[in-house]
Amino acid sequence: MSLFSTAQTRMRPAFAITAAVLVTGLSLTIAAAYWLQWDIQTDASSRFERQFDLVESDIQRRMTLPIYGLKGARGVFAASKSAVSRSTFRAYVESRNLPLEFPGVRGFGFAQRVMRQDLERFVAAERLDEAPDFSVRTSGSAPDLYVVKYVEPWEKNRAAWGLDLGTEPVRRQAIESAIRTGEATLSSRIVLVQDGKQGPGFLYLLPVYRNGTDPTNFRQSEAALLGLLTAPIVVAEILDHVVDISNGQIGIELFDGDATNASNLVFNSAEPLSPTTRIIENTSNTGRMFVSSRTLVIGDRPLTLVASSSP
Repeated sequence: MSLFSTAQTRMRPAFAITAAVLVTGLSLTIAAAYWLQWDIQTDASSRFERQFDLVESDIQRRMTLPIYGLKGARGVFAASKSAVSRSTFRAYVESRNLPLEFPGVRGFGFAQRVMRQDLERFVAAERLDEAPDFSVRTSGSAPDLYVVKYVEPWEKNRAAWGLDLGTEPVRRQAIESAIRTGEATLSSRIVLVQDGKQGPGFLYLLPVYRNGTDPTNFRQSEAALLGLLTAPIVVAEILDHVVDISNGQIGIELFDGDATNASNLVFNSAEPLSPTTRIIENTSNTGRMFVSSRTLVIGDRPLTLVASSSP
């Protein structure tokens, strides 16, 4: 055997050991990198879910606040031995600080149930109660109307004064649901007549029954009904700056119903609302690492909240 061959034979174990050390080190480095990446992603995911929890909780709080104002107004009716006058209702609304207590709520109103054959007498009575210009806007031939009798602050809501809420199918459906449950009910998406921007809105409805009645079914509830207290909501106003609580780390989209149809979109924190706003479906195309959705039930109305992490 030559000296060269002998040297090669001696070098092989040393080379093998060196290679093994390098491979082991490289494997450990790759494993450590993967572990670090997994740890970072897990931490980011947890942070995203915590931010989503905060925003969801704040939306629930904001959307529930109007109910307290409605129940306060229902207390005024319950405490009155006779019919609540226009001035009494106005005094109740003026006693509340609407911008502070109920941001996004345009005001509070009362829609009285009026049978169509009694409409002329109803209008005449209203004109004698500090409302000489009162008139009713209605259409169709339904036997009953739900006429906005009071609405305050009047200047911001005058477009709704005298409107028959029962004319439009979406509002009537919400009215009937509120009468049936006796609870505050949120309508599906509507455009409020008092919203000059004509953006997405909702209408809260809370039934008021005659004192001394305790209805247990829909027929009894309808017979005992005086009317419904209302709270019109502009979505863009009630959810204004709602993502600030996340320090800009997430964006949200709110849908009336499910999120599979872009036309259900009522609020987008990232850009102005438009019919073509895209539902966030593919994170790889948007630079967003996380997207999650949750179902909210507010005023017996299912809404879908979609949150995405910022790029």
